[in-house]
Amino acid sequence: MQDGGWQGGGGSPDTAAPAERAAGARDGGQGRRLAGLRGWLSWPLTRRAAARLRSRHRPSPLPMRLLFWAVILLPGSILVVQSWQAWQQSWSEASHEMERSAAAAAEYARRVLDGHRLLAQRANDLLIGLSDHTIRQEEAAISSQLAQLAEEAGGSPMLSVSVFDNEGEPLVSGSLLGLPRDGRYAGRDYNRLLRNMQRPRAVLSGPYEGHVTARRFFAVSLRREHSGNARPVGAYDGVINVTIRSAESSEALQRLLKNPADQLALRRADGAALAQTGSDDAAWAVAQPLLLPRMQAGARGGELRRPWSREAGQSVVVFHAVEGWDAYAVATRPRAEIIATWLSAVCGLLIFGLPSMLALLVLVLVVRHGQALMLSHNAGLEQRIAERTAALASSEERLRLAQEASGIGVWEQELGPGGRAIWSAEQYRLLGLDPEAGPVGARRLLRMIEPTDRWAVLRALRGRTPQAHLRLKRASDGAMRWLAVSGVRVPAGAGRPARLIGIAADITERHANAEALRDAEMRYRALFEVSPFAVFILDPQTDAILDVNARACSDYGYSREEFRRLSLQDIEAREVEEPRGPLAAAIASSAAAVAAGVAPLPRVGLTPGALPETPLPGQGPSALPGVTATRAATAVAGLAAAPPAASPRPRGPREVQEYETRYRTRSGALRDVLVRVQGVHLRGHNVSYAAHMDITARKRAEEERLLLAREVDHRAKNVLTLVQAALRLTPKEDAAAYTSAVEGRVMALARAHTLLAEAYWTGAELRALLEGELTAFLAPVDGQDMPQVTLEGPPVMLPPAAAQGVSMVLHELATNATKHGALSRPGGRVSVRWMLKEPAGRLTLHWSEAGGPPVEAPPQRQGFGSRMVEATIRRQLGGVVRRSWRREGLECELELPLRHPGRRDAA
Repeated sequence: MQDGGWQGGGGSPDTAAPAERAAGARDGGQGRRLAGLRGWLSWPLTRRAAARLRSRHRPSPLPMRLLFWAVILLPGSILVVQSWQAWQQSWSEASHEMERSAAAAAEYARRVLDGHRLLAQRANDLLIGLSDHTIRQEEAAISSQLAQLAEEAGGSPMLSVSVFDNEGEPLVSGSLLGLPRDGRYAGRDYNRLLRNMQRPRAVLSGPYEGHVTARRFFAVSLRREHSGNARPVGAYDGVINVTIRSAESSEALQRLLKNPADQLALRRADGAALAQTGSDDAAWAVAQPLLLPRMQAGARGGELRRPWSREAGQSVVVFHAVEGWDAYAVATRPRAEIIATWLSAVCGLLIFGLPSMLALLVLVLVVRHGQALMLSHNAGLEQRIAERTAALASSEERLRLAQEASGIGVWEQELGPGGRAIWSAEQYRLLGLDPEAGPVGARRLLRMIEPTDRWAVLRALRGRTPQAHLRLKRASDGAMRWLAVSGVRVPAGAGRPARLIGIAADITERHANAEALRDAEMRYRALFEVSPFAVFILDPQTDAILDVNARACSDYGYSREEFRRLSLQDIEAREVEEPRGPLAAAIASSAAAVAAGVAPLPRVGLTPGALPETPLPGQGPSALPGVTATRAATAVAGLAAAPPAASPRPRGPREVQEYETRYRTRSGALRDVLVRVQGVHLRGHNVSYAAHMDITARKRAEEERLLLAREVDHRAKNVLTLVQAALRLTPKEDAAAYTSAVEGRVMALARAHTLLAEAYWTGAELRALLEGELTAFLAPVDGQDMPQVTLEGPPVMLPPAAAQGVSMVLHELATNATKHGALSRPGGRVSVRWMLKEPAGRLTLHWSEAGGPPVEAPPQRQGFGSRMVEATIRRQLGGVVRRSWRREGLECELELPLRHPGRRDAA
C-alpha cells in the first residue's frame, strides 16, 4: 500500500542498492501526485466491470434444485436407518433382558431346591433306624415332627413333607390332612426314578394334581436310607417327598420379572412345566422342537430369536440350566411386546424428525426467496461499492494530513526474508531521516536506539501487540528523544505475507514532565513521612481522614488503615468532661480546698498525665479578701463546663488557619494540639493538609507554673497564720520561756515545711517528722544500752495538710515529755508506735511514756499545747485524741484520716 504520505522499500535496506532506494522514492512521489486523479477516474470503470461480472457470474438454479431434493430425501433416509437400528436394538435388548431373567430364575430355583433337598435330608435323619412298622405306630408324633421341620424351613404353606415305603404307600405326612393309603401313589414317577440306583439320590418329580384340593404341585424326592427295615444294602427302601405348590412358585417367579408382559417358567429337562407365570404354552409349542433336544442333551443354556417370522407364538425364548438339578429356567418375551417397544422408539424419532424435515423444507424455500432478493439488490450494492471506493481514497488523503498535523508516524514492516518496509513522512521526521532515501534497515534502527532499551524493544516485537517506550538518538541532530511505539501483528492472507503495522509518537516532553512529577512526589513523600509532627490529609467537606504519616500513627495509636476509616470527629474531644484539662482540674481542686481547709502542692515537672489529684490548700482565716469557697467553686465550675472553642476548617485551596484544640488517642488519653491547616488541590481534588503539633507538655507546664504560684501563696499564708496563732497563744509571763516556746514551734513548722518542699509538696514521711522532733533521744546516752525513744511502724506518707498539723502535735508531745514527762529524767522511756488501717486510710499513733516523774493526778487546766493538740487533731484534721494519765506517765492515742479528712474550723 502506498499513498502520498507513505514511502515503501525492501525489508533490508542496508543491503539494497542506493539506486533502488532512489527509484522507490521517485515512485512514492509519483504516487502522491496521482493519488487524487486515480480516485476520480476509477469510479466509471468500476461500474462497467461490475456489470460484466454480474452477467458472467449469475448463479445457476441447478444447485438450489439439488439442495431441495437433498433436504427432502436425506432426513427420510436418516429416519429409515435409525428405525432399522431401533428394530435391531429392540430384539437385542429383549434377548439380553430375557437372559438376565432366566439366569436370575435359575439361581433362585437352585437355592430353593437345594433348601428343600436339605429339608428332605433332615427328615431322613429323623427317621434313621426306624422301620416302616415303627413309623406307622408313631405316625402322630412323627407327623408333628415333620410339620415342625417344614415350619423351621420357612413356615410356608407351600411346603409339605411326606414319607413313602418301597411299594409307594404313604407311611407318614407332615400335613394336617395326611395321605390316603389306597395304592394311588405307587405309579408316580419318583418311585420309578429312584428305584434306579444309578440316578441321583434327589430328583425333581411332578407336576401332580392333588386328590383333595386339585391343586398342582411338584416335589423334591429323596431316596430313603439307613432305615430300620431289614433289607439288603443298596436296596430301594422308600422315598421322602418335599412337595411344593406350583401356584406359590409361579408367584415367586413373577416377582423376578421387571416387565409384566414377560413370562418365566421352571421346566424339567423333558419340557414339563413345574411352575410358570401366565400361559406361555403357545410360545413354548413353537420353541419346543428347537430347544427341547438341547435341554435333554444337558446344555447349560440357549436362545431362540426369529424377528422376521410371523408364526403364532413367535417370541424371544431363553433357557438357563438350574445348577445341580435336571431343570431349566425358561424366560419368554412375546413378539408383540418387542414390536411395541420398537414402535415407541420410532415414534420418538418421528416426533423430532418430521418437524425437522418440514423446517428444512421451509428453510430451502426461504433461501431461494432470499437468493432472488440478493440478485435484485446486487446492482445497487455494486454502485454503492464504487462510490465508497472513491470516498475511501479521499479519506486516506485526510488521514495523511491528520497524521502530519498530529506528529504521529505510521509504519508497516513485512515479516520474513526480504520483507518490505513502508513509512509515513512523519515517521521519517521523528527519526531525523531523509524520506528520499527510504526506510532504513533493522540494524541501523537498533544502533540508533539506546543500548539499554534494545532488548526491551526486541522482546516487545515478539508479542501479538508490541508496545514499548524507548530512547532513540535522532539521526539529523543527534538529540536523544523518547518515543512511544505500539503496533499489531497482522497474519498472512490475501496474497500478502505476515506484517507488523503500528504508530510512533514523540513523548520526550511528556516523559520529562512525568519524571519531574515523580521527583516532586518522592520529595513530598519523604517530607511527609519524616515530619517531626503528625500530618493529616483530610476531605474538607466531610473531615474524613484520607492519609496520615508515621508520626500520627505513633502519637495517636492508630494504624494507617484504621485512620482511613475515621474522621476528625471520631478523635476530637468536644464533649464536656470533668476535669476538662490540667488547668481546670487544678482550679477545681483549689475551690474544693477552700471548703476543705487542706492544700497539697503538686510536683513541678511531672510527666504528662501524672498531675496530682489531691485538692489545693484551704484558705482558713487568712483567705484572700472577698473570695469565699462558694464563689471560687462557682467560678471553677463555669470554667470546667465551658465548651471548647470550635475548630475552624479551611475551605479555600491556599487558605492557612491555625488553632488549638484537643484530641483523644486510641488509649483514651487527651492531647492538646496546635493545628495548622492549609487547603491544596491534589490530583483533581481539593484536600486539606493539617499539621498537628502536640503542646500537651507545654500546656501542663503553664498550668503547673500557675498552680505552683497559687500554692506558694496559699502555703505562705497558712504558715503565717500558724505562726501568728503560736505567738498569740503562747504564755508571755516569762520572756525566756516565751522565746524558747515560739522558737520550738516555728522550728517544727520549718521542719515540716522542709520535708514537704523536698517531696514537691506531695507529702511527708511520718517517721521523718518523728526523727526530726526526737533526734536527741534516738541514740543511747552514756551508760545506757538503748535509746530513750523507740519508733515502730510502717512507712506512712502524710498529705501536706496533715503533715503540718501532725508536726505541731508531735512537737507539743515531745516538749511536754522533755519538761514534765519521761524525757525529763535519764532513765525515762518514750515508745511511739503507729499503724495504718486499710482500706479506710486511718492512721493510729500511740505515744506511751514510762520512767518519768510519777503522775499523781491529771492536770487541772489545759495549757496552749493541750488546746493546740485538741484543735489540730479534732477540728482541723477530723481525728480523735485519747489521753490516759497513768502513774508511770502519759499515754496518748491519736487517730486521724489521711485520705479524706472531715471539714473542721481552723484552730
